[in-house]
Amino acid sequence: MTQNDSHSFEYWFIGLPASNDPKDEKAKDTKIKDPLGKNWEKVNEITKKLCENFHFPLPDLRVGTLDHLLTASVDLERLESVIESVASKISQALADVMELKMDQMEEFLNVNGVSLPEYLLKFRWDLSKYSMRQTLKGIEDQIEKQMVGLEMETKTLHCEYVAARTELASMERYEKGPLHTRNVSEFVKMEDFVLNSEHLITVLVVVSKTSYHDWYSSYEKLDNEVVPRSTNLLFEDCEYGLFNVTLFKRHLDNFREKAHEMKFYVKDFIFDRVRIQDERDRLTSLRQKKATLIGPLIRALRINFSETYMSYLHIKTMRVFVECALRYGLPVNFLGLIMVTPKKNIKKLRDVLFKEFAYLDGSLPKEEVREEKKVQPDQAAPSPDYFPYVCIKVNVEPQEFK
Repeated sequence: MTQNDSHSFEYWFIGLPASNDPKDEKAKDTKIKDPLGKNWEKVNEITKKLCENFHFPLPDLRVGTLDHLLTASVDLERLESVIESVASKISQALADVMELKMDQMEEFLNVNGVSLPEYLLKFRWDLSKYSMRQTLKGIEDQIEKQMVGLEMETKTLHCEYVAARTELASMERYEKGPLHTRNVSEFVKMEDFVLNSEHLITVLVVVSKTSYHDWYSSYEKLDNEVVPRSTNLLFEDCEYGLFNVTLFKRHLDNFREKAHEMKFYVKDFIFDRVRIQDERDRLTSLRQKKATLIGPLIRALRINFSETYMSYLHIKTMRVFVECALRYGLPVNFLGLIMVTPKKNIKKLRDVLFKEFAYLDGSLPKEEVREEKKVQPDQAAPSPDYFPYVCIKVNVEPQEFK
């Protein structure tokens, strides 16, 4: 079985007593170095056709009191949701910056260049980050503080980039749209206008190419204050031409109305060399800013996602440990493993595991579990979300984070 296509598989953190027999004192003796215990062989035997199993050594965390464990169980579940939210925000931000859909992001959202499924199978508790001397609460607080920082950094960097991109897109639309709405300053020169006149004004008119003849024959008649022979074709695209024409300022409204009746469009444009240059400089600056921001932003988001996913697996590990301690008691002698199962095998695997380990929560006596005739093959756990063994699903696809 291979996990090349993670979409077809589910990944579970599983926690069990190291011994298959809760009365096995040898298994509970922490002085006996048996890192796997009898249940490792048992699990591999009963699931060999349904999934792949990878041993995952659970860290020897500080247990504290029962109250500490109960509090940690609630807090860790909440913190897991926080981390998933941060991971989702980072992945969405990266997809937005790279202009890709979420189902195209697996290549870019990884841990130090390693895909999420591959990293999960090699994952081990990082003692350099999270010392065994810390309390559960201390580790939780450390991770939560890190998440707050990563979320804030992601939001700040992404917002700065989006603001620059949005302003640039707005200006570029103004630069590239149809002549009716686009910025035409690049197509005109100072000599195309009568400037600094008390009475005269030069306006720009957009005319359909099919109406050039109508324009030339009628523009002087649109108002009796139009300067004769004052029009020139300054620019044209595939559909329209841009003309200038000079008239007396006091007749501009009448000229605009008459032009509209002839389907000529008078643009609101005043030639201002300083303003035009400022707009060009702003456009250049925004293009440079976007180009400068995008590279470091992509790198930062990928690093932030990597850090978030590592924290996510540490929280998952803590949840397995805490649930094992609450269910199976002390001293700590738990078997941790990662199960990778094809989604088509999930129901059958659940049934097999339940049949073997139902006695752990007292839902069935161990003797009944052992006897085939007393347990139906399709017997299921009491609740779809609760199992007699500790089982926590792990996300290995960016789009799974919500």
